[in-house]
Amino acid sequence: MKNIKLLLTFFAIGFLVFSCREDHTDPVYNGDSYLHFNFDKSRNEFVKIGTASKDVQITYGTIKPVTGTHQVKLVVDQTKSTAVEGVDFQILNPTDELTNGETGGTFNVRMMEPSNSQVTKVVVFKLESATIKNAVFDTEYTLSWKLQCLVGDFLGANGTFNYAGFWNGTGQYLIEPVPNVPNMLRIIDYPEIGTNFQFSYNDEGVVTFETQNTGYIYPSAPYAGQVVQIRPATLPSTIDMCSRILTLNASFILTPANVGWPNRVEKFTGF
Repeated sequence: MKNIKLLLTFFAIGFLVFSCREDHTDPVYNGDSYLHFNFDKSRNEFVKIGTASKDVQITYGTIKPVTGTHQVKLVVDQTKSTAVEGVDFQILNPTDELTNGETGGTFNVRMMEPSNSQVTKVVVFKLESATIKNAVFDTEYTLSWKLQCLVGDFLGANGTFNYAGFWNGTGQYLIEPVPNVPNMLRIIDYPEIGTNFQFSYNDEGVVTFETQNTGYIYPSAPYAGQVVQIRPATLPSTIDMCSRILTLNASFILTPANVGWPNRVEKFTGF
Protein backbone atom coordinates (compact mmCIF):
# COMPACT_ATOMS: atom_id res chain seq x y z
CA MET A 1 0.00 0.00 0.00
CA LYS A 2 2.84 2.34 0.86
CA ASN A 3 4.44 1.76 -2.57
CA ILE A 4 1.15 2.41 -4.36
CA LYS A 5 0.70 5.75 -2.55
CA LEU A 6 4.27 6.75 -3.42
CA LEU A 7 3.71 5.89 -7.09
CA LEU A 8 0.50 7.92 -7.17
CA THR A 9 2.36 10.86 -5.65
CA PHE A 10 5.00 10.75 -8.41
CA PHE A 11 2.25 10.69 -11.06
CA ALA A 12 0.57 13.73 -9.47
CA ILE A 13 3.82 15.71 -9.32
CA GLY A 14 4.58 14.88 -12.93
CA PHE A 15 1.10 15.96 -14.00
CA LEU A 16 1.51 19.30 -12.21
CA VAL A 17 4.93 19.91 -13.76
CA PHE A 18 3.69 19.31 -17.30
CA SER A 19 0.45 21.20 -16.68
CA CYS A 20 2.22 24.32 -15.34
CA ARG A 21 4.99 24.44 -17.93
CA GLU A 22 4.86 27.71 -19.91
CA ASP A 23 4.47 27.57 -23.65
CA HIS A 24 7.14 29.91 -25.05
CA THR A 25 6.02 29.57 -28.63
CA ASP A 26 5.34 33.04 -30.11
CA PRO A 27 1.86 33.52 -31.56
CA VAL A 28 1.69 33.73 -35.33
CA TYR A 29 -0.56 36.28 -37.07
CA ASN A 30 -2.01 34.93 -40.30
CA GLY A 31 -4.47 37.71 -41.15
CA ASP A 32 -4.34 40.52 -43.70
CA SER A 33 -1.56 43.11 -43.71
CA TYR A 34 -3.84 46.13 -43.01
CA LEU A 35 -2.69 49.74 -43.51
CA HIS A 36 -2.41 52.29 -40.72
CA PHE A 37 -0.38 55.31 -39.62
CA ASN A 38 2.14 53.49 -37.48
CA PHE A 39 3.79 56.37 -35.60
CA ASP A 40 2.25 59.79 -34.92
CA LYS A 41 -1.35 60.49 -35.84
CA SER A 42 -0.92 64.27 -35.77
CA ARG A 43 1.78 66.87 -36.16
CA ASN A 44 2.02 70.61 -35.48
CA GLU A 45 4.54 72.55 -37.54
CA PHE A 46 5.74 76.08 -38.32
CA VAL A 47 6.97 77.47 -41.61
CA LYS A 48 9.43 80.30 -41.05
CA ILE A 49 8.73 83.55 -42.80
CA GLY A 50 10.75 84.02 -45.98
CA THR A 51 11.46 80.30 -46.49
CA ALA A 52 8.55 79.75 -48.93
CA SER A 53 7.94 76.16 -47.77
CA LYS A 54 8.88 73.30 -45.49
CA ASP A 55 8.90 69.56 -46.22
CA VAL A 56 7.85 66.85 -43.75
CA GLN A 57 7.63 63.07 -43.94
CA ILE A 58 4.54 61.07 -43.00
CA THR A 59 5.13 57.39 -42.29
CA TYR A 60 2.69 54.52 -42.55
CA GLY A 61 2.91 50.79 -41.96
CA THR A 62 1.29 47.40 -42.21
CA ILE A 63 0.52 44.92 -39.46
CA LYS A 64 2.65 42.27 -41.15
CA PRO A 65 5.00 42.20 -44.16
CA VAL A 66 3.19 42.29 -47.47
CA THR A 67 3.26 39.58 -50.08
CA GLY A 68 3.76 40.79 -53.62
CA THR A 69 3.74 44.41 -54.84
CA HIS A 70 1.13 46.96 -53.77
CA GLN A 71 0.38 50.63 -54.45
CA VAL A 72 -0.56 52.84 -51.48
CA LYS A 73 -1.92 56.35 -51.88
CA LEU A 74 -2.00 59.28 -49.45
CA VAL A 75 -5.36 60.99 -49.97
CA VAL A 76 -6.92 64.12 -48.48
CA ASP A 77 -10.12 64.14 -46.45
CA GLN A 78 -11.47 67.42 -47.78
CA THR A 79 -14.40 67.43 -45.36
CA LYS A 80 -12.00 67.80 -42.42
CA SER A 81 -9.30 69.97 -44.04
CA THR A 82 -8.98 73.74 -44.27
CA ALA A 83 -5.77 73.73 -46.32
CA VAL A 84 -6.16 73.51 -50.10
CA GLU A 85 -4.05 71.04 -52.04
CA GLY A 86 -1.98 72.73 -54.72
CA VAL A 87 -2.25 76.08 -52.93
CA ASP A 88 -1.37 75.50 -49.29
CA PHE A 89 0.43 72.17 -49.62
CA GLN A 90 1.64 69.52 -52.06
CA ILE A 91 1.98 65.76 -51.72
CA LEU A 92 5.32 65.23 -53.42
CA ASN A 93 4.86 61.46 -53.81
CA PRO A 94 1.12 60.76 -53.63
CA THR A 95 1.70 57.05 -54.39
CA ASP A 96 4.14 54.78 -52.60
CA GLU A 97 5.01 51.21 -53.59
CA LEU A 98 5.30 48.34 -51.13
CA THR A 99 7.23 45.33 -52.39
CA ASN A 100 7.36 41.80 -51.10
CA GLY A 101 8.38 41.65 -47.41
CA GLU A 102 8.09 45.38 -46.68
CA THR A 103 6.13 46.69 -43.69
CA GLY A 104 5.67 50.38 -44.52
CA GLY A 105 6.85 53.48 -46.27
CA THR A 106 6.80 57.28 -46.26
CA PHE A 107 5.11 60.14 -48.03
CA ASN A 108 6.66 63.58 -48.45
CA VAL A 109 4.44 66.63 -47.98
CA ARG A 110 5.43 70.23 -48.71
CA MET A 111 3.74 72.89 -46.59
CA MET A 112 3.64 76.31 -48.24
CA GLU A 113 4.42 79.44 -46.25
CA PRO A 114 1.16 80.97 -44.97
CA SER A 115 0.58 84.65 -45.62
CA ASN A 116 -1.28 85.23 -42.35
CA SER A 117 0.19 84.45 -38.94
CA GLN A 118 -3.26 84.27 -37.37
CA VAL A 119 -4.44 81.34 -39.50
CA THR A 120 -3.59 77.69 -38.85
CA LYS A 121 -3.58 75.48 -41.93
CA VAL A 122 -4.99 71.98 -41.35
CA VAL A 123 -5.06 68.94 -43.61
CA VAL A 124 -6.31 65.46 -42.72
CA PHE A 125 -4.84 62.51 -44.63
CA LYS A 126 -6.02 58.94 -45.13
CA LEU A 127 -4.47 55.85 -46.71
CA GLU A 128 -5.90 54.13 -49.75
CA SER A 129 -4.97 50.94 -51.61
CA ALA A 130 -6.76 48.70 -54.07
CA THR A 131 -5.07 45.59 -52.70
CA ILE A 132 -4.53 46.19 -48.95
CA LYS A 133 -7.33 46.87 -46.52
CA ASN A 134 -7.27 49.71 -43.98
CA ALA A 135 -7.02 48.85 -40.30
CA VAL A 136 -9.78 49.97 -37.95
CA PHE A 137 -7.29 52.05 -35.90
CA ASP A 138 -4.92 54.96 -36.70
CA THR A 139 -6.66 55.63 -40.00
CA GLU A 140 -6.25 59.44 -40.03
CA TYR A 141 -3.24 61.75 -39.89
CA THR A 142 -3.69 65.46 -39.12
CA LEU A 143 -1.01 67.92 -40.21
CA SER A 144 -1.31 71.55 -39.10
CA TRP A 145 1.05 74.50 -39.48
CA LYS A 146 1.34 78.24 -38.97
CA LEU A 147 3.57 81.05 -40.14
CA GLN A 148 6.56 81.57 -37.86
CA CYS A 149 8.27 84.94 -37.75
CA LEU A 150 11.66 85.46 -36.12
CA VAL A 151 12.64 87.68 -33.22
CA GLY A 152 14.14 90.13 -35.70
CA ASP A 153 10.71 90.52 -37.30
CA PHE A 154 9.22 91.19 -33.88
CA LEU A 155 11.79 93.81 -32.88
CA GLY A 156 11.61 95.64 -36.20
CA ALA A 157 14.04 98.37 -37.15
CA ASN A 158 14.54 99.90 -33.71
CA GLY A 159 12.73 97.74 -31.13
CA THR A 160 10.32 100.51 -30.15
CA PHE A 161 6.83 99.57 -28.96
CA ASN A 162 3.69 101.40 -27.97
CA TYR A 163 2.45 100.43 -24.53
CA ALA A 164 -1.05 100.31 -23.06
CA GLY A 165 -1.75 98.70 -19.71
CA PHE A 166 -2.63 98.88 -16.05
CA TRP A 167 0.68 99.85 -14.51
CA ASN A 168 1.71 102.91 -16.51
CA GLY A 169 -1.34 103.69 -18.65
CA THR A 170 0.28 104.45 -21.99
CA GLY A 171 3.76 105.14 -23.31
CA GLN A 172 6.60 103.79 -25.40
CA TYR A 173 9.28 101.27 -24.49
CA LEU A 174 12.36 99.75 -26.03
CA ILE A 175 12.52 95.94 -26.21
CA GLU A 176 15.86 94.25 -26.91
CA PRO A 177 17.52 90.82 -26.67
CA VAL A 178 19.26 89.85 -23.44
CA PRO A 179 22.92 89.38 -24.44
CA ASN A 180 24.14 85.77 -24.63
CA VAL A 181 20.79 84.31 -23.48
CA PRO A 182 18.78 82.53 -26.21
CA ASN A 183 15.04 83.22 -26.46
CA MET A 184 15.08 85.97 -23.85
CA LEU A 185 14.11 89.64 -24.25
CA ARG A 186 13.99 92.60 -21.89
CA ILE A 187 11.88 95.74 -21.70
CA ILE A 188 14.06 98.72 -20.83
CA ASP A 189 12.89 100.92 -17.90
CA TYR A 190 9.76 98.84 -17.35
CA PRO A 191 7.83 98.72 -15.09
CA GLU A 192 9.84 101.59 -13.54
CA ILE A 193 12.83 103.61 -14.73
CA GLY A 194 15.99 101.72 -13.91
CA THR A 195 14.29 98.33 -13.94
CA ASN A 196 14.49 96.09 -17.01
CA PHE A 197 11.80 93.41 -17.18
CA GLN A 198 13.05 90.10 -18.63
CA PHE A 199 10.98 87.33 -20.20
CA SER A 200 11.49 84.14 -22.23
CA TYR A 201 9.57 82.93 -25.28
CA ASN A 202 9.30 79.75 -27.34
CA ASP A 203 8.44 78.90 -30.93
CA GLU A 204 4.76 78.46 -30.05
CA GLY A 205 4.52 82.08 -28.88
CA VAL A 206 4.27 81.28 -25.16
CA VAL A 207 5.90 83.82 -22.84
CA THR A 208 7.18 82.95 -19.38
CA PHE A 209 8.85 85.08 -16.74
CA GLU A 210 10.04 84.88 -13.15
CA THR A 211 8.75 87.06 -10.34
CA GLN A 212 10.65 90.36 -10.48
CA ASN A 213 10.77 93.60 -8.56
CA THR A 214 9.13 96.51 -10.34
CA GLY A 215 11.43 99.03 -8.71
CA TYR A 216 8.44 100.75 -7.12
CA ILE A 217 8.25 101.25 -3.33
CA TYR A 218 4.72 101.67 -2.04
CA PRO A 219 4.48 105.01 -0.19
CA SER A 220 1.27 104.80 1.89
CA ALA A 221 0.25 103.13 5.12
CA PRO A 222 -0.32 100.38 6.02
CA TYR A 223 2.10 99.07 3.35
CA ALA A 224 4.56 101.95 3.21
CA GLY A 225 8.05 100.83 2.25
CA GLN A 226 7.00 97.52 0.72
CA VAL A 227 8.26 96.57 -2.75
CA VAL A 228 5.79 95.89 -5.56
CA GLN A 229 6.63 92.74 -7.50
CA ILE A 230 5.42 91.70 -10.96
CA ARG A 231 4.39 88.06 -11.07
CA PRO A 232 2.84 85.72 -13.67
CA ALA A 233 -0.95 85.95 -13.70
CA THR A 234 -3.55 83.22 -14.10
CA LEU A 235 -3.83 83.65 -17.86
CA PRO A 236 -0.78 82.92 -20.03
CA SER A 237 1.37 85.62 -21.60
CA THR A 238 1.95 85.50 -25.36
CA ILE A 239 4.08 86.94 -28.13
CA ASP A 240 3.12 87.22 -31.80
CA MET A 241 6.32 87.73 -33.74
CA CYS A 242 4.56 88.47 -37.02
CA SER A 243 2.04 90.97 -35.69
CA ARG A 244 4.65 92.41 -33.30
CA ILE A 245 2.40 92.12 -30.26
CA LEU A 246 3.52 91.18 -26.74
CA THR A 247 0.74 90.53 -24.24
CA LEU A 248 1.79 90.18 -20.61
CA ASN A 249 -0.77 88.87 -18.16
CA ALA A 250 0.74 89.94 -14.86
CA SER A 251 -0.07 90.50 -11.22
CA PHE A 252 1.40 93.42 -9.27
CA ILE A 253 1.79 92.35 -5.66
CA LEU A 254 3.09 94.12 -2.55
CA THR A 255 5.79 92.14 -0.76
CA PRO A 256 5.68 90.78 1.92
CA ALA A 257 2.00 91.72 2.41
CA ASN A 258 1.01 89.62 -0.64
CA VAL A 259 -1.80 91.96 -1.62
CA GLY A 260 -2.16 94.10 -4.69
CA TRP A 261 -3.53 94.02 -8.22
CA PRO A 262 -3.80 90.52 -9.73
CA ASN A 263 -4.42 89.53 -13.35
CA ARG A 264 -3.69 92.74 -15.21
CA VAL A 265 -3.01 93.05 -18.96
CA GLU A 266 0.11 94.85 -20.21
CA LYS A 267 0.23 95.13 -24.00
CA PHE A 268 3.15 96.18 -26.23
CA THR A 269 2.65 96.76 -29.96
CA GLY A 270 5.44 97.44 -32.40
CA PHE A 271 5.30 100.37 -34.80
